[in-house]
Amino acid sequence: MTFTLLLSMPNTSIPYSVGRIGAAALIAIDAINRSPDLLQGHRLEHEYVDDECSAVRGSGKVVSLQHQRRAVLLKHALISAYTAEEKNITVAEYLEFHDLDEQGNASLSAAEILRQVTAVARIIVISARGEMVRTFMIEAYKEGWINGDFVFFCFELFEQRDMFGDFSWKRGDAYDSMARKAYSALYRLSLYKPDDERYQNFSADVIRRAKEDFGYTYTPDEKVSVLAALSHDSVWLYAQALHETLSENGDPYDGYAITQRMWNRTITGIQGDVTIDDNGDRESAYMMHHFQKSNGEFEVIANYFGTNKTFEQVEGVMIRWPGGRTTPPLDSPKCGFRGEQCPHTERSLVIAVAVIISLLAAGTLHISLLYRKYKLQEKASMMSWKIGYSEVTIVTEPYTSPSACQVVYFNDKSMHSSWGAGEGNTEGQTPSHRSVVYKENVCSICFLHVKSVNLNKELITELKQCKDLIHPNICSFIGACLDSPHFFLLTEFCPKGSLQDILRNNSIKLDWTFKSSLMLDIVKGMDYLHRSPLRSHGHLSSSNCVVDSRFVLKVTDFALEHLRWQVRGEMGSDRCDWQRLLWRAPELLRHRGAPKGTQKGDVYSFGIIVQEIVYRCGPFFIPNCTLKARDSGESGGGGCSPLRPHADPAGCPESAEALMRSCWRESPAERPDFSALKAVVKRLCPSGGSDNILDDLLSRMEQYANNLEEIVNERTAQLLEEKRKAESLLTQMLPRSVAIQLIAGKAARAETYDCVTIYFSDIEGFTAMAARISPMQVVNVLNDLYTFFDNIIDSHDVYKVETIGDAYMVVSGLPIRNGDDHAKEIARMSLAIVHAMKQFKSEHVPNQQLKVRIGLHSGPCVAGVVGLKMPRYCLFGDTVNTASRMESHGSPLKIHVSSATKALLDKFGTFHLELRGDINMKGKGLLRTYWLLGEEP
Repeated sequence: MTFTLLLSMPNTSIPYSVGRIGAAALIAIDAINRSPDLLQGHRLEHEYVDDECSAVRGSGKVVSLQHQRRAVLLKHALISAYTAEEKNITVAEYLEFHDLDEQGNASLSAAEILRQVTAVARIIVISARGEMVRTFMIEAYKEGWINGDFVFFCFELFEQRDMFGDFSWKRGDAYDSMARKAYSALYRLSLYKPDDERYQNFSADVIRRAKEDFGYTYTPDEKVSVLAALSHDSVWLYAQALHETLSENGDPYDGYAITQRMWNRTITGIQGDVTIDDNGDRESAYMMHHFQKSNGEFEVIANYFGTNKTFEQVEGVMIRWPGGRTTPPLDSPKCGFRGEQCPHTERSLVIAVAVIISLLAAGTLHISLLYRKYKLQEKASMMSWKIGYSEVTIVTEPYTSPSACQVVYFNDKSMHSSWGAGEGNTEGQTPSHRSVVYKENVCSICFLHVKSVNLNKELITELKQCKDLIHPNICSFIGACLDSPHFFLLTEFCPKGSLQDILRNNSIKLDWTFKSSLMLDIVKGMDYLHRSPLRSHGHLSSSNCVVDSRFVLKVTDFALEHLRWQVRGEMGSDRCDWQRLLWRAPELLRHRGAPKGTQKGDVYSFGIIVQEIVYRCGPFFIPNCTLKARDSGESGGGGCSPLRPHADPAGCPESAEALMRSCWRESPAERPDFSALKAVVKRLCPSGGSDNILDDLLSRMEQYANNLEEIVNERTAQLLEEKRKAESLLTQMLPRSVAIQLIAGKAARAETYDCVTIYFSDIEGFTAMAARISPMQVVNVLNDLYTFFDNIIDSHDVYKVETIGDAYMVVSGLPIRNGDDHAKEIARMSLAIVHAMKQFKSEHVPNQQLKVRIGLHSGPCVAGVVGLKMPRYCLFGDTVNTASRMESHGSPLKIHVSSATKALLDKFGTFHLELRGDINMKGKGLLRTYWLLGEEP
């Protein structure tokens, strides 16, 4: 009998169209028809019904086909819905909202909805499109509800923006920064999708069958929806219920009876265990997503399986709760939402009133002053620039990348001493090289050498103005800590250092395009700064022009002069003090006034920086001039012929020379402003100063990459040569096979060998001979002898183990096994050595014939590398001891062989051996030994 399934699905681009998930049902039908355990003698077929996403037309088609074919209708069910009452969940507040767009425009705004909900609950579930979820989270951030006391959940059952919206935080608008921080308190739930090999194979089959059976082609970046797995499991569940019905002679077309058989059943599907409860609802499985890394992407942190109702955290993932918590937030405050759980007693109220009255009576004037100071501090604490010193973590090494720095976290007791050390160690360095971590971001820190700070209205206004400056060529001002005794400023971290550092680094090659781009960045940043409420910089120099990782130059250390620079009456002898004045305009040097500087003074400073960039010889460069910084500062301050840096048309374009001279004119009125300089510098750029940020950035990075390529190639060649030398040395110290394992990072384990042949030899009368000659001659004799031996053993399959004094140890059969050939190789090598020793002469003992004494033995042993420093490849076992005894009981220029070795040599039939007799050896007793005389050719 054949049963027909009607696949009622739309033929459109929605997620549950037949093109996307219909193939999954066909895969299940084919598997059922092939199964020997299901529907024996019966088959399942399918017929597709395009329901056109219409309840009227689709239902009509289905009813018509059901009556014609007596077919079974297969409709796709997404998930089962549960009420809060069924799951014993307390809902404190339920609010519906309509027509709420991303800007929160509605009759009831997102902020008002959240205020109502947060007043009675800490766990907030938002069931809405992704755009609405982002709106709610931004409002939560504004109201301070992501501090760890509240947690937010949302639903995206599967990835389909047309149905559920976009759940990403990044939209390219002004709210991205707030949304990124707000999403740290958001947890997203979706249907469970396995990542095992079975699911991957299933996905590949769906993609193939969708194209073959329905003509739908998945795009390269399109993934198979989890709905396909649900469709597959639905068919499989129906087949099992139908199989039981047929087995019991039931009516296969009784839909109610078959449906009842699906209840209280668990099958193994594509999603894993699929359970239908006693109400006919599926116990679904879900995945929970959250931000775990700094890249701002959701990732799975836990899974919930409805079949066994278990919650499983992803292995190796520590759930990050909002506000830096390590545990989930409480579902209600300790004292309740309205303080009802912490009632105050009448006695405590009476005491509080008495204290307040006594304080008021003690001095109204004193309280008024404290109140005024408190209000100022409260106003400052509400400012966005306010930073607490406990929020900052010192980086103890110069920061280059997150994996290359060492971060030390402090407790309250060690904080004071650590900060003191940080201030002392970083004094005199450029701000770009003083780095700290603040809110998981690396920042540059500038310590303020002040004893106290008067937080007046003018200073608060200036701090706010610094915080509000936003420009690609202005180094962002993060904030300030003005709490005694720790005073410091935080700014954006630029890892490439200052412009002064780059110009001094001769390994960085700067062509004219690069130089003009740096000038243009300064001009753009200063033009923006001059048009801001701050009006001027005052201390512009190459040391406070910093470069970020994309080689974009940013101006820093502007404003807040009374905090940054100590007020000095007379300049001291410190070289740094005079060095800093090389960029100072002459009119400011003469009058020692205008602590904030002037706009025309900044133009003069820019001219000095241009001369630095063009010639890369430091500020105020003059060829063949020995003036020191103090002399240049005093000479540049005025006179009939004021001193100016070197400018030569031969070393730079003529227009660049004219630019420098116009910037350092004596009269401030004759100097151009930065708006005019922007047009001039753009004409200097070979690219015309294009405003295309991407092109400009790519051009800079290409120049930097080309500059680094030569350095990288040179360093790589040096590294490879050193690596080759190290590997060559290691292969000389250890067997090559063992050395290769160590080079590959593997552990060289000791190994047992069933049979090897070991050679021991020493020099007859060596101790007496060594007593007659000098130690240096002893070394030379042994070096000549063992070099002679080494040349001989190179022709044989043997391995030299070690030399100790005049003792020489060789083995064959390890580390590479060679059957029984090890005895033959050692025997031939021994004969060659004995024969060669008769002709060996050493210039250090010219009148003496050196006689070698050799002992051989074969047997099992263990070999392995011993030690970490100066590792040695050593042999262990009774075979080693016996071979040594054979040598010590031997005779000069003779080869003493044990019975075991003799038995192996007899197998070859070419060696001549002579019985020596039974020898009594220490620890061995009587051993029968032989003399090896030679080998037939």
